[in-house]
Amino acid sequence: MSCGHINAQERVAIFYLRQMGWSFRAIGRRLERHHTTISREFRRNAPRYSNYWYGTAEAIAAHKRATPRHRRRAGHLPLARYVRRKLAEQGSMGSGLALCAQRKT
Repeated sequence: MSCGHINAQERVAIFYLRQMGWSFRAIGRRLERHHTTISREFRRNAPRYSNYWYGTAEAIAAHKRATPRHRRRAGHLPLARYVRRKLAEQGSMGSGLALCAQRKT
């Protein structure tokens, strides 16, 4: 089985095979990928309110690869609020790290 990112040619194959009614398992066997990889590709890179299209999926995947993960997390407002609240409860980060060091000893 192949590892790594799905490339543009595989996205085209996924699109057409899915249009022909193939299952994720059958597509996975054809592309020598695990069926959950195909399923995740379909779920993650399809537009929200539309069907999977290989050109759009490639653009979405390229944008996700170009965006650092910490930037994506910073845009997640509930997570950002939670982290700020926890840091405020503990004081500065330095005192939080000191508490961690004390607990380990």
